[in-house]
Amino acid sequence: ITSNGMVRVTDSASLTFGNNDDMRIFHDGGSANYIDVYNKDLYIRCNRDSGIVGGDIVLQPQSGENSAIFRDNGAVELYYNNTKKFETTSGGVDVSGSSDGVLNLDTTDGRGTFIRFKENGTTKAWVGCAEGMGGGTSSPDQDDLGLRATGNILFSANGAERLRINESGGIIKGFTN
Repeated sequence: ITSNGMVRVTDSASLTFGNNDDMRIFHDGGSANYIDVYNKDLYIRCNRDSGIVGGDIVLQPQSGENSAIFRDNGAVELYYNNTKKFETTSGGVDVSGSSDGVLNLDTTDGRGTFIRFKENGTTKAWVGCAEGMGGGTSSPDQDDLGLRATGNILFSANGAERLRINESGGIIKGFTN
């Protein structure tokens, strides 16, 4: 312990905690720092258990540049190059894309990419891309786009409905409200 109250540990040494050295804080003498927890969970939290109102937890890979912010009793925000891209909200999530408005969904399991719309745990509709989504009518090397809903499928332009596929498969063209 230094004269100004700091604990100083030399490079490549660690601070250890617990009877079995269950946790350690380590600096390798170079550019890496570690917190190792052996066979345990690691909790990072503001001191809410003591009755003190908690604060936000902010992860910054370099000073002033956010990677993640965990808001006290609120949102989780994820950043790319200090620009917010993903945020949880009371109603779900908000995702911010690039200036071209593209939201990329990519899977690597070969089963396709889907967006499901659920209400109370029940899938009401989905849109997706995958091979063979045409119900066996498409060749295995063809990629299909699928839309499914428990009700009508509507297509609109300029605020007016232009095409409707009703529940029994009937197509109504040029439909307007």
